[in-house]
Amino acid sequence: MRTVVFLSVLVALVGAEEVAKPTFTASLCQNWSKGLVAQAPTTTFFSENPTIRIVFGSKIAPPAGQKMIPCIVNEQATKLILRSNPIVTDGKALRWGSGFHLAGQPWAQAGGKFRFRLYWNADREPLIDIPFTVNVGKRWALLVGISDYPPAGAGGSDLPACDKDAIAMQELLINTFGFGKENITLVTDLDATAARIRQELTDLAAKAGPNDAVFFYYAGHGTQVPDLSGDEPDGKDEALATAENFPKIVTTEDQLRMFLTDDDLADLLAKFKTKNVTVCFDSCHSGTAVREGEIELVGGMRTRKKRTAVGSALKEKAEDAKKTEPRGVVEGIDVDRGYVFISASQSWETAMGGPSGGIFSRALRHALLNSNGQSWGELIHHIRRSSQFHNPGQSPQAHGAIRRYPFSLAEAPQDAPFVRTSMTAYGLYDPQKPGLLSTGVKGKHMVYVSGMGGLAIDAEGVICDVYPYASIDASKPRGVIQLTGKTVKWVRPQGSPWTYASATIVSGEVRRGDRLVPRSMRVPAGRPMIAFTHFKSTSQAMIAQMASALQGIVSLLRKEPTIRIASKRGDTPDYWIVPTKSGNEMIASVYSKSNQFVGNMRGSQADVARDLRLLITKRHDEFTRVNRLANPSPSFGLRTRLVGGEGDRKAGEQLKFECYTTVPAYVYCFAAMEGGSTSIVAASKKKLVANLKIAFSMNTNPKAKGRMVIKVFATTKPLDLSAVRSAPHNKRADALVAALRKTYPGPGGHIGTQGWAEESLWTVLK
Repeated sequence: MRTVVFLSVLVALVGAEEVAKPTFTASLCQNWSKGLVAQAPTTTFFSENPTIRIVFGSKIAPPAGQKMIPCIVNEQATKLILRSNPIVTDGKALRWGSGFHLAGQPWAQAGGKFRFRLYWNADREPLIDIPFTVNVGKRWALLVGISDYPPAGAGGSDLPACDKDAIAMQELLINTFGFGKENITLVTDLDATAARIRQELTDLAAKAGPNDAVFFYYAGHGTQVPDLSGDEPDGKDEALATAENFPKIVTTEDQLRMFLTDDDLADLLAKFKTKNVTVCFDSCHSGTAVREGEIELVGGMRTRKKRTAVGSALKEKAEDAKKTEPRGVVEGIDVDRGYVFISASQSWETAMGGPSGGIFSRALRHALLNSNGQSWGELIHHIRRSSQFHNPGQSPQAHGAIRRYPFSLAEAPQDAPFVRTSMTAYGLYDPQKPGLLSTGVKGKHMVYVSGMGGLAIDAEGVICDVYPYASIDASKPRGVIQLTGKTVKWVRPQGSPWTYASATIVSGEVRRGDRLVPRSMRVPAGRPMIAFTHFKSTSQAMIAQMASALQGIVSLLRKEPTIRIASKRGDTPDYWIVPTKSGNEMIASVYSKSNQFVGNMRGSQADVARDLRLLITKRHDEFTRVNRLANPSPSFGLRTRLVGGEGDRKAGEQLKFECYTTVPAYVYCFAAMEGGSTSIVAASKKKLVANLKIAFSMNTNPKAKGRMVIKVFATTKPLDLSAVRSAPHNKRADALVAALRKTYPGPGGHIGTQGWAEESLWTVLK
């Protein structure tokens, strides 16, 4: 019967005028008011949501008066399930949507596989045909963020903004991924004890059914404690440092229970009846399960790491366990059960955070908010690139069923198409008036930009092309914006303020939800310039008082050959230094060229001068600059792998790599040691075949010790590396930047983003 109805609908349209059909793309949303879930061949929906919405867009405006007929059919496309009212084109619109109510629909309550189809006029073949799954389960989340560690209030091992990270994650899950607020448990600060987290996970395992999705997120300290089970090769378990009043020295097994080890978490997660479990830790040393560490100040950021002093008796027990327990299988979170495990850093790395939240958590939220039909395996590349831009020594990881789309059992196919990284026009605003607009034009409005990733710093002047949603592969953008390099806040009617990058509209019209693809990228100068200034509110008396102290700092900094000091008006510095005094202590606040806060240095004149020198030179040395030479939106895919995995290696060991590109390309590999020089590892003389795995290797220096970044580039044009080869070892990053800029010039002296891609690999030589 439904087949007859379906055919009769199409037959009734026969005779409509034949018109050249535009090319359409589509995305499936969770309901009328919530954001995008995925644009993908398979997407899972949860039938507790009242509606699903399909958003589809065209690269060009179709002629006016045409009809588009959205339908849902069964998996075999033999039965019509639902049909939306026809959409009549107006000759201007590039984006439309259709909604289908799930509430009360027997087919939705029963679950199953279906297809969304869009028909053009009288055509019998659909323009869009996307399979999707209706899941009868629910979505649950346990979100833990600990900023205030005992004792209550200031003091102790407090961390900045971990509680804010958890709250922001809750808002994202509700507003974008359809989690019901009643299904999210938020535990922050002193409430997040080990007993509370154990109980919440136990309760959640009892509530979550076999078809449900579960997300466990933790932001706070991590640490390492003695492994008494003998399953860890290094004799240490990774653990979450919960909001407990830990003793200065842990001496008993009962005190060890105050920590949540990877083995504890594995036992708790094993209780879940569903395999749709995603675990995410934003903590130090989380690559093997969680993160560690003592609080350190590095450029205004803090590591989420807690050192744990352990008594000799427990250490001896751990050593005995290493000797007596059978080796081989390492316990911990068993991703082979079908879980997805996302970590902020590798096991030997620290994870950084500041007043606005963790570097990783911010990158994670941006990637999810701007996901465009990408699996966890794809998203982790964007998350890592963004995190490393701010903290080169932090490499987020994804393990387990990473072909899945976020919070879904649906998986990306092996041959999933490459999706170019983009940002989103979250909204438009008039600088003279408060409020959020849906459309903006040149000269009157500005853009709230979401998903900044690696462009958040040094972004002044970066040009972005504007495309309608889901049409970023179009040959011609419909507008252009330019990033100001500054951030702005928008206070929503309900909820906390959100920070966005701002951009001016150069040409065309920009609409909320448009995709923004960077056309260029800036590269920080190898020899940065600094200048000293003061706040407008600073009194003349204070300025006079600081003058002599400034002279001392300047004289000390002049001895650093890699730093330039602005000497005249009109110089444009890379960093502004704002000095103040607190008692006998001097404070120097550091801001980037675009007025973004970088960090505070405090102490004596000598202390401040030393810390300023270390901060600035470290941000611009060979190691950091080679790593930060990251394409924010490559036009093709590059995938690399360090054979045997990233991690500790013996100095002098041979390292082997594998990589492939999604287009024919030349491949180049560079290695940079922390505090050292850059070397060329490999360079192909001819274009390599697309999707063909290639292998190469390098021998490490037996005397080299410390972190090393291996940077792999793929380019559609050959790079002239003669200047790189002849440059001094500490100037090769500059020569590499010049080679890329010469081959791929961008506006304003930037490097263009079309035609090349890159990835970073990490190891520690010991």
